[in-house]
This record gives sequence, structure tokens and C-alpha cells, in this order.
Amino acid sequence: MRAAPLALGLFAALSGLGCQKPPPGGTTEIPLGDERTSPTTDPALPAPGESLRSWATAPWTGQPWIPFSGTEQLDIEHDLGRIPQGVQVWLSFTQDGSNPGLAAGDLAQVRAIDAEHVVVWNNTGTRFFARVVVF
Repeated sequence: MRAAPLALGLFAALSGLGCQKPPPGGTTEIPLGDERTSPTTDPALPAPGESLRSWATAPWTGQPWIPFSGTEQLDIEHDLGRIPQGVQVWLSFTQDGSNPGLAAGDLAQVRAIDAEHVVVWNNTGTRFFARVVVF
């Protein structure tokens, strides 16, 4: 008999989870180009609507990708002239970069990043070939 009131109370508490009310202050929407998101503190960044310059270790085809052995760390110098806003590491099993995939997790951890270098670490035992893009 004691279990019935406990189960009923638990059911009532859990059933209300899907019916949560919106926060009292409402939702603030910030559209693209809003002054709160404009890059005003870094003059090296493009103005809203301008393209964001990028740099890569190799083009998609025509040049060999960087050998990236298991447990190896790559310290790559780039010429963006600023701290990148993002890093992508593409991996392939072949040096020509055929059939690449975007790295995630331990395949390519971003260990350090500054206005001149990006450091990525292959925390696996697998040998890949890498194409690193900073933007």
C-alpha cells in the first residue's frame, strides 16, 4: 500500500516535465547581423556580410596531404594573421586525400591555437593523412 502513493507522486512529477512553461522573461531572438554578434572587437575579422578568409595545408586534390601517425601531434603554422575562429581537420587513409572524412574526438584534438599556429593531436593508434583548414 505504501508503494501506491509513492508511484502516483512520481508519475505526477514526471508527467509535468513535458509541459514546461516558457521562461518568465520570454525568448530573445538575435538575428544574423545583429550588433550584439558583430565582430567589433577584432579589426582583423571581416564585417558582417563579408567573406571569412581561410587557409588550408593543401587543396582538395593535386598535392599530398600531411602524414598524421597515431599519437602524433602536428604544430602547423598558418598565415591568417589572427587567431582562427574555427579549425577543421579532414582525414584520409591515402596521401592523395581520396575519400576523406571530417575528424572528431580523439582523431584530431585541437590542443592549441593562436595567431600563427594550430596544434592538433591524433590520440589514436591509426595512421592517417590530414588536411587542416583554419578560418
